[in-house]
Amino acid sequence: MRVTRTRDVAQQWLDRAYGGGSAEPTRYALLETPRLAVFGCRFRGAAEPMLAGAIAVPANGDAPYPLPNDRPFGDLGIGEEHPGDWRAPAERDWVWRVNARNCVVAADAAVDRAPASALPWQPADERPGWWDRLRAGHFPQAEVAACGGWDEVLAAVRDGGPDTRGVVWVRRELAGVEVTGHLLYAHHDDDGRVAVLDGMTGAPADLETATVSGLVLARFHRPRPAPEPADLGSAVRRAERHLAGAYGEEVVLVSPGPADELERGWLFACTTRAYLASGDFHDQLLDAALVVPKHPAEAPFALPNADPWRWLARWDAGATDLPPPPAPGPASW
Repeated sequence: MRVTRTRDVAQQWLDRAYGGGSAEPTRYALLETPRLAVFGCRFRGAAEPMLAGAIAVPANGDAPYPLPNDRPFGDLGIGEEHPGDWRAPAERDWVWRVNARNCVVAADAAVDRAPASALPWQPADERPGWWDRLRAGHFPQAEVAACGGWDEVLAAVRDGGPDTRGVVWVRRELAGVEVTGHLLYAHHDDDGRVAVLDGMTGAPADLETATVSGLVLARFHRPRPAPEPADLGSAVRRAERHLAGAYGEEVVLVSPGPADELERGWLFACTTRAYLASGDFHDQLLDAALVVPKHPAEAPFALPNADPWRWLARWDAGATDLPPPPAPGPASW
């Protein structure tokens, strides 16, 4: 594929994603492999780079896609002689890998023990001024400073004392052009440790250096809320949050009370609103029992349909070799 044609394909994708003429690719590809060509991209006239600042145009004719915030150069086929049967990621897959912005907000909520899930990425998230909007909307008290390396980032968060937090903008370059960046979350815990988390993976972050051109730290302090007490009231609230997240408004608890307490948690009955209204057993929930562990870090779960009571008895006795409980199924089955 000729470079000019490849660039035209990149421009067409940017026009569809961000509106005709609002964003443009670099004049030439920054990197070419047997799989694809990579272009930097930016809004016209904008001084600030996009967070999703690179677009890949596959050589096999698959649709272009923005490189992911985490490991943007990990699946480009660098060093390969032939692309083989490689296929570009579908939009339903890549859209979550350019979502560092919303994932870092969810990570902040999770550190505060709050239920959180990342909102989906939208092209409008990339509009100029995204960094200032992120800080003003979620971390308005943050102090912003450029750091010379990861040691400086860790020291700044450590020096702030327990419950100091920071959002780290990882800025990357390819062939001298700023491309796709990342957002990570740093937290100074009560034990004096500083952890840097990747909200996209839910794991410790890769403190990369190879293509990093700069690190920007937005540091702030906020006390971490105390965990909820392990009592019936908090268990009911946790159960209701879990059901709302899994089923929306379709499923409710049935008469939770002190008799539902086990050694390690609570066993609550639940059912659908449709069943309560109709009394028709066809409207009943299949997974009609919900366990809420007393340990605040353990999420509520349903019991397996095969031999649930033996499984529950072993769990309550502290067994650690149990098969995992099932994921929530549909309320109407």
